[in-house]
Amino acid sequence: MKLKSQFYTSPIPTEGTFENVFIEETSIQTKRQDNYLKIDFEMYYLKNNQKIVLATNHLAFQGLGTDVNSTNRKATFKFDNDTEEQEPRGLIEFITNNQGAYPENYQMIDWGFPSYEDALNYLSGGSFDHPEIQPVNDFVKAWLLNTIIMKGELIGNQFQFVE
Repeated sequence: MKLKSQFYTSPIPTEGTFENVFIEETSIQTKRQDNYLKIDFEMYYLKNNQKIVLATNHLAFQGLGTDVNSTNRKATFKFDNDTEEQEPRGLIEFITNNQGAYPENYQMIDWGFPSYEDALNYLSGGSFDHPEIQPVNDFVKAWLLNTIIMKGELIGNQFQFVE
């Protein structure tokens, strides 16, 4: 998985702007028996062929979907015309019940967070044969952009996936 910002402006005022900044996963730790997965990320740019790391962060996934200690949290949304009293709706359930179609005129309430079990389904790669992790669909890409925080802001504010 690789993301790029052509011109990255750090949200930290003293740092300035950098050209061609990338975010990539740098390591993957799996504890099968503990149902645990951790992915480390680096934000960097190249200067004179040297990697200059600007930030690091990680995502960690724990448990099976029904475990008490699972990181599992449901992605929810509301239609723009919903009244305040209406409960948020489950996005994955909506997509499943509508043949893969996303709702129209909606806003995300909570992007949710997958369990270890779900993360293994939503991210492919991370093996000896295919070491680079790839999101399996557009929702997972959007989830990553709206979940990973580096330098105090969501990476989706300034980064796009490199295809």
